[in-house]
Amino acid sequence: MNFCRLLLLFLPVMASAQTGLYVPAGGSFDVGDGTVDLSGQNIYVAGDLLIGSGQITAQDILIDEGGRVVAGTGSIRVSRHWTNRGAFEQGRSTVYFDSAPSSASNRSLAQVYGETIFWNAVIAENKTVVVVTDCSIRVENETIQPESSEVIGPGGQPVSVGLCSQSIRPATPVTIPLWVLVLLTMSTLLLVRRKL
Repeated sequence: MNFCRLLLLFLPVMASAQTGLYVPAGGSFDVGDGTVDLSGQNIYVAGDLLIGSGQITAQDILIDEGGRVVAGTGSIRVSRHWTNRGAFEQGRSTVYFDSAPSSASNRSLAQVYGETIFWNAVIAENKTVVVVTDCSIRVENETIQPESSEVIGPGGQPVSVGLCSQSIRPATPVTIPLWVLVLLTMSTLLLVRRKL
């Protein structure tokens, strides 16, 4: 079989492997207030993906190192996996972990890799979201999670969605040089003595 016939044989397979959205490093894609439906396809972000007030739907989303998703007030719908190795700026957006169309009546699975803080998160009915680390997913504003959905932690146990609570860091103590401390003490003593 010659090369041209072989290429014609594999062309449909190659075309289906190229579907989805790829934002290369240094590039950007702006949804604006529109709708981008990539159901059953994947999004790979190495540059900037700007959602604005629009909506984007995909099977898997991978934000690579150096990649950035700026969600604005829009919505992101994911039917399978969310991987964040870059930056996700949640704005006031909503991320939906939807059931895949073919498994809407059965329990479907999603995995969340990398720490991400969502503004709003909605987990579909009969959806199991598996988090890979204890701090994989946190919701800043509101979570809608019906009883039929669940979030499973790294040990396989059900967990709440707010896995990473906002931590208030204690104030870093400032070291005061001894001579400043002595000077403050002496001046305080002199002021007290003058008042008497």
